[in-house]
Amino acid sequence: MFRSVPLAASILCVVSLVCPAHAAGRIKSATSIAEAVVAFPDLKFDRPIFVAAPPDGTDRLFVVEQIGKIFVIPNRPDATPDDRHLALDLNLRNRRRGDERGLLGLAFHPDYANNGKFYVAYSGPLDWQGDLGQMLWYSHSNIVSEFTVSADDPYTANR
Repeated sequence: MFRSVPLAASILCVVSLVCPAHAAGRIKSATSIAEAVVAFPDLKFDRPIFVAAPPDGTDRLFVVEQIGKIFVIPNRPDATPDDRHLALDLNLRNRRRGDERGLLGLAFHPDYANNGKFYVAYSGPLDWQGDLGQMLWYSHSNIVSEFTVSADDPYTANR
């Protein structure tokens, strides 16, 4: 059973325990310099894995759910469920197995502010024609797709 979780745990600064300052004893623990806070207490998401701000000055965030959805929200702690806009749905709900498959990443084009392009990485059905040898070792193919934000609605992506 999967449940919706607050975005709080997704926005967290993490410090590597192998950093030079830690090794030299100048940092006693990672908790002394990083603290998890509830960033958007009124918003809930289903398996959120990634949050990114587009480089366009709009002060909004793209929230990526592993089940294949990307939501756009305002970057305000008082954001409500009505502020949450579904930008893209890849219909990956059948991948609710709790493993590493699904929508796994998002990156903005370097010129996103002008062209609205962004890229998503997700797993899909295995392409048996691509490499028959994979059938013995892999259960899925990795896919990278390009999308463009709609010129009519900046909260929606064109498929």
